[in-house]
Amino acid sequence: RMRLSSRAGFNPIYEFGSAGPIQCMVRCVAYTGASGALKTVIKDRTIVVKAGVVYYLEQGGVPTVCSIAGGASAPVNTPALNASVRTVEGVQFNDYVYLCDGINYVKVDISLTVPQVEKWVDPYSHIKVTVSGTSNYATLVARYGARIVLAGVADAETNWFMSHIDNPEDWNPNSGVTDAIAGGGSEYGTLGDRIVALIPLGNTGLLFAGQRSMSYLTVDP
Repeated sequence: RMRLSSRAGFNPIYEFGSAGPIQCMVRCVAYTGASGALKTVIKDRTIVVKAGVVYYLEQGGVPTVCSIAGGASAPVNTPALNASVRTVEGVQFNDYVYLCDGINYVKVDISLTVPQVEKWVDPYSHIKVTVSGTSNYATLVARYGARIVLAGVADAETNWFMSHIDNPEDWNPNSGVTDAIAGGGSEYGTLGDRIVALIPLGNTGLLFAGQRSMSYLTVDP
């Protein structure tokens, strides 16, 4: 037997040579292939955000910078995400990993042989609060069943937003049962609590963690 104090410690998988924090890591699995070709190779990879730059890591490999889309699909900023924030939130939904940091909305096409970073277009129009000419965007993202959920928008921290079912590019609220929807984390007539985390529980539950409270969504609203 080996005493606990003599067991080997943690071994680093990879050490970046440049400064800056690792802000996000999202494990993802998708069928991959060249652009426009049939996707036949399944790959288990990790999307890594460090100092605002998006990398992908394959099993047994080292982090490699993702390609960047051009034209109208190009991310708004360079690097694609904010290098100065401590954390970036991300989640896989179908063939994309969706990322947000309060300033940028970005998606990564993980169906390509080399994942491609693109602008996540629609949330820029619908999931924002503008104060004194500055637009604030979501800092929290999660998958809830067939929807993407966003929250943590500065000056609207008590509110959450859900995409259209199976369409993370539609955030325009409407009355249909599959349409995008928004809500708040408080009872009527009370001061809402700021949402600080979104925690999916299976496919039918979503926990809203507030600064002083917790609430639980059990069915799609």
